[in-house]
Amino acid sequence: MAATIVVAAVVITASTLVLSRASGASRRLETASELSEAAFERIALRSDWLLLHNERTARQWHAVHERVISLLKDADREFAGGDHVAKIGLLLGYQPAVGEGFDRLEANWQALQSGAIDAIASQRVEDQIVGDLTAKAQEVADFSAQLTNESRQELSSAIRLGVILPTVLVALLALLVVADTVVVSVWVLKGMDAIGEGTRRVAEGDLETPIEVRGRNEIAEAAASFNRMTERVKSKGEILEGFNLVFRTGLTTEDEEDIARACLSVAERISGARFGFLGMVNEKGLLDTKSLSEPGWAECMMPETQAVRMINDMELTSFWGRVIKEGKPQLVNDPASDPDTTGTPVGHPPIRSFLGVPLRWEDRAVGVIALANKEGGFEEEDVQDLDALGAAFMEALGRYRAEVELRLRREVLEELVTERTAELHEAMAELERSNAELQQFAYVASHDLQEPLRMISSYVQLLADRYRGRLDDDADEFIGYAVDGAERMQTLISDLLALSRVGTGGEEMKPTDVNVALGRARANLAFPIEESGAVITSDTLPSVMADETNLSQLFQNLIGNSIKFRGSEPPRVHVSANLEGGEWVFSVKDSGIGFDPRHSERIFDIFQRLNPRGTYKGTGIGLAISRKIVEQHGGRIWAESEPGEGATFYFTMPAEGEPE
Repeated sequence: MAATIVVAAVVITASTLVLSRASGASRRLETASELSEAAFERIALRSDWLLLHNERTARQWHAVHERVISLLKDADREFAGGDHVAKIGLLLGYQPAVGEGFDRLEANWQALQSGAIDAIASQRVEDQIVGDLTAKAQEVADFSAQLTNESRQELSSAIRLGVILPTVLVALLALLVVADTVVVSVWVLKGMDAIGEGTRRVAEGDLETPIEVRGRNEIAEAAASFNRMTERVKSKGEILEGFNLVFRTGLTTEDEEDIARACLSVAERISGARFGFLGMVNEKGLLDTKSLSEPGWAECMMPETQAVRMINDMELTSFWGRVIKEGKPQLVNDPASDPDTTGTPVGHPPIRSFLGVPLRWEDRAVGVIALANKEGGFEEEDVQDLDALGAAFMEALGRYRAEVELRLRREVLEELVTERTAELHEAMAELERSNAELQQFAYVASHDLQEPLRMISSYVQLLADRYRGRLDDDADEFIGYAVDGAERMQTLISDLLALSRVGTGGEEMKPTDVNVALGRARANLAFPIEESGAVITSDTLPSVMADETNLSQLFQNLIGNSIKFRGSEPPRVHVSANLEGGEWVFSVKDSGIGFDPRHSERIFDIFQRLNPRGTYKGTGIGLAISRKIVEQHGGRIWAESEPGEGATFYFTMPAEGEPE
């Protein structure tokens, strides 16, 4: 008898230890399950915000984000010393970056609303941030699902150990007491065999078959506890699988009613309800059914036309209408005695028990999941499970609608961009045609003005040669004015003709040695270079795709300007080139009088002069011609200067290929 007592004590101690292990596994399973639900909720709220862009959804996202962090910390404690410590630490480490990413989404939306950024740039920023957030959020969701599966397996293992070890000890106990009573040995061994067999099935993944041990004794109670624990594991697993099904459907479907059907199917499976429906309140404040289970249709004996009317525009009556009106779950296991019952129409399946939970959007009931006829009636645990499923459905539905809205907005934006691009191309084509006509007009006008102006200039010059000094002083002065005006007009028309010729003909673009083009420009400027004593130097220059004649004209204009606007000392001009990125940057630096940097853009406009005509000759067209030549070659031109410190003119040309 003493040995029996000792073995019994060992059995109790071992059972307590194993129960403690099972309890820990159960806590870890619960933590992992809650983390999975929070991770999915955070994904859904982000999608809601992308659709609504309101502060309430943003606050809800931040609250769930903090809950994810809190649950990760709980997981860090629960799984301490295990293989997942490093992974949990990594996930915790980048949660602040997830919060900052959502803050950047909000800032990007505010910038778009204020006009600080255009729609295309804003969309590009949003896509980049959403992609990063989606990857991090999915990683948490996948990891929490992994923890859930491992915790479920750990719990099953603990349960099996909790049965096998006591089984061995109880078997020993049975051997010790076999002499006392054969009957006790029989029921103990049978019970332990049943529990052992149940443990084996659970270990193999079978959560459907319960352990059957009859009687009112410790073995029967242990079997009942084992069955309850198995049911809890099974229920948690089914709920998580149901959530995943709803979310997956929301990600892949093209119709939101598919999400409703998936949700209702999961609701019936986890609750054991015979049939049910899922409905949403329409704009008229009436209820439209989004999904009705097959048993509901199969058992309905009403005429089809009447049944169809009932599933749309339904008045919010009876206990199911109370769910939406009060915004609270309703559990009614005796519908006939409910004060709001309205009975059922003829042919409608009888309602023996009812459970309904509201579908909420921004703290407002906008729909209902209604279930009926669970064997034995509904329980509070069903209310909690169905309420959580309803939240998951609304999150999946919100995300689906957000994606639909986003897709529609993108299509509208793309259509708008296409229209604007076509308009821009049309405008550019019209501008090119207008510019071509204007260039042709300027060329023809300048060319046709040459002949009459040449005749006027010749006769005015003849008057000056024959009659200067033979008339009075006023006549000589007037003749001088006429000669000077004719010469300036001739120079002006020549410059206008040169400007119009840029881009209308000329040589084709081909590889051109810039050193050769610069040499031609220096040869054309030989007289002013010699007269002014100018010193022209250059580095070794590259080859580019260019019109050699126009390139020589460009250097001639820039170096000629440097010689013209010189100081008291002989001018010094240096030409160099640097490769920057995909283009050559040329510079023409001089030691002349310089100019106020405020005029660095104005000097390239036609007829713009910074100095009096009497001080420096010229028409104000040379730099306009230079800019046109550079732009024809796909480059840019600009100048930097300070008064009295010379000037540097820069221009760019593509480093390779045809000009843009």
